Amino acid sequence: MSQTSMTGCIKVDKRHFDKLIWAFEREGFDPHVLQTRKPRQLWGGVKKVDYHNEWHIRILKASDEYEDFLLIESEIEVSREWLEHILYPSDPYYEPLLYILYSHNIPFQIMGNLPPTPNLVKRPLQYTEWKPLLLITLPICVGTALIWASTKVKENSVHHDN
Repeated sequence: MSQTSMTGCIKVDKRHFDKLIWAFEREGFDPHVLQTRKPRQLWGGVKKVDYHNEWHIRILKASDEYEDFLLIESEIEVSREWLEHILYPSDPYYEPLLYILYSHNIPFQIMGNLPPTPNLVKRPLQYTEWKPLLLITLPICVGTALIWASTKVKENSVHHDN
């Protein structure tokens, strides 16, 4: 991983991997939540921040010409409970991460300049739950598929009868 791609990350000695996981899980991060995995990702966790937002932390394996180490990425985004999750980008979220590292006595180094934690994250004025939409559209889709399949069966039986 080049030095430029490490800018804006937190560097931690690889010997602290287990302590990091322990600290993040103790702080409420769930590693079992379905999430997008990045290349070289060793661990990732998600924590609800409030009713609409969730916080993602990823621990990545990295190295330079001198050593192997860990990088931590941190972002906040609209929760996957809402349809707007796919419409709004994630934002950097490092100040709370630094607090966790300090409070659990985990030594770290800031690589380059961390993006500022946004004071005002651009979020929707209204949120749309996708699960009720699924309950409405799923029967329609299944019904349409069944009607289509039955017409294909009828067409095939007409062709076989001739």
